[in-house]
Amino acid sequence: MSERILFLLDSGHSLIAKDYHEELYAQLLPLDHLRPDINTDELFPAKRCLFFEELGDYLLTGDRHHLLAEGDVKAYLPTVLVGGENFGCGSAREHPQIGMKNIGIELIIAPSFDTTFRNNCTAMGILTSTDTSLAGELLNGDPLDRTRIMTEFQGIEGDILSTGGLLNYTRERLKGIIPPLEITTGPRPMTMAEKIIANHLSKIRGEDTWVKPGDQAIIPVDSRMSYEVFTPLIASLLKENLAEFPVSDPASIFLFADHFVENIGNPNHPVNNLLLNQSQFSQEKAIVCHTDGIGHNLMIERFLLPGQLAIGTDSHSSMWGALGTLGIPVGATSMAAAFISKDHLITVPSLVRIDLKGNLPSGCSARDISLYLSQVIPLTKIRGKIIEFRLDGQDWNLDELAVLTCTAKEMGALTAIIEPNETIIEFLKKNRKLAENIEDLIVKSDPEAKYDHIFSIQTREVEPMIALPGNPNNTIPISELEEKPIIDKAYIGGCVGGKLSDLISAAKILKGKKINPETTLFVQPATRDILEKATQLGIVKILSQAGAIILNPNCGACIGQGQGRIEKGEIGIYNTTRNYPGRVGEGEVYLSSAETVASSAIQGRICSFEEI
Repeated sequence: MSERILFLLDSGHSLIAKDYHEELYAQLLPLDHLRPDINTDELFPAKRCLFFEELGDYLLTGDRHHLLAEGDVKAYLPTVLVGGENFGCGSAREHPQIGMKNIGIELIIAPSFDTTFRNNCTAMGILTSTDTSLAGELLNGDPLDRTRIMTEFQGIEGDILSTGGLLNYTRERLKGIIPPLEITTGPRPMTMAEKIIANHLSKIRGEDTWVKPGDQAIIPVDSRMSYEVFTPLIASLLKENLAEFPVSDPASIFLFADHFVENIGNPNHPVNNLLLNQSQFSQEKAIVCHTDGIGHNLMIERFLLPGQLAIGTDSHSSMWGALGTLGIPVGATSMAAAFISKDHLITVPSLVRIDLKGNLPSGCSARDISLYLSQVIPLTKIRGKIIEFRLDGQDWNLDELAVLTCTAKEMGALTAIIEPNETIIEFLKKNRKLAENIEDLIVKSDPEAKYDHIFSIQTREVEPMIALPGNPNNTIPISELEEKPIIDKAYIGGCVGGKLSDLISAAKILKGKKINPETTLFVQPATRDILEKATQLGIVKILSQAGAIILNPNCGACIGQGQGRIEKGEIGIYNTTRNYPGRVGEGEVYLSSAETVASSAIQGRICSFEEI
């Protein structure tokens, strides 16, 4: 039987290959026509994550060219999907893979994949291949050669695919059918991330352990985090696949209601079904569900420690690296398995090191640094790796460090980590109340540790930066922006932008000033604690007097929810993480720092702090 292939092209056309055959493939041979950066918001829009049944109906309804409507992909029933470089970038959401599985997509072909997306495909039993010649062969009528594709997957990844997916593999592993993995790497200098993985393996092996990039291991985890979008999927996967096994150590599982809670006041909104499902599941499994802010931030505020290894069903779990915690983003299937096994299957990633030297110029922040790094470091140098940041010269606080680690995903990395400085140590001593010394928990890289690349960045060269609409990696200095567009909305919030330091920075600029009457500024603290501190410090009063609208803590506009959502025809400037088409609404969104957002809100057009 010939395969039904859906090509995603950068010309704005999604073409069914069967109807075009040789003429179409002739156009595709250079691969220049394949659409790059097909992100998860295109594959499965965030607003559709309110549903956890019939997910195939919503595949590619976030298509940037608005060519595919609800049910179009499902109606054609393709078996193969073909796209361009960096396929699946963006969120860790597994809704696209579940939808693909439901309608019969067996294979995705692309020159390169986002690591988390490809891992999620493997967990779901969906084949992926970077061998683009396969597309031409399938068009010529050749049968799908699964054996050839499987050569791209070594060791445990191949075993997972052979057993039909991670949950089948986990069931067989827990029953003792699959033997434990062996680690044979001998003594070697290691990075702090490698040491954290090795230390966790040592706990179960009872002996000193070393790892190197490419090693495959099943590592115990200290914490597991999810939220209302994923919990219903996890509950469903457990019921269908691992119902005979109990949830392990529920005290180390943290559930949050944070992404769609803007809509709780509407009794007919589908978020109520998600929240009810999560509430019932958490009560049944004796898991605590938290409702006072964004999960990433609350994990940092309250729970995590240096040297720990934590997994979360969100790509911005990398944020936890600001504490010296190794945070790894996973999908619903991997988390469902981990709810039972309290471990995670990993191929040890390669490392890159980014050395930040010197002090930031006045008016610049860590958000400007993160946008600058996206401009000067090629994504291909970082894709799927762990970033280790090293800091020299500036006394970075926790909020600033969290920006660097949180936005690692936008740079293409799997995650990021930083050795805690004195500021972080003092924060942990104040907020954790541990019997042991915090210093004893800190893991440090060996001086001779190996990195794929080391980048040295002179921070004094950074100036206020901005990401142009459509892609968080499309960044330039504001000084190079040819036109300074008039803005309808400005927004300070989200996990990366709703921290206390962001609110303080905005208040310094807005104090004694008024927001442009043609612009609306929304400020949404990341957690209840941040809102309370900002109120006590008089920050909320300053922001309100300037005309800002203060929203309750949650993800809000970053996920296209609530008052800060950008509507069709509007232009906005936000200090959130992503601006893929449709991510925060139907309008155009620029990304920048809290300082630039506040300054632009005053002027009513995009401008830097220096122009106020």
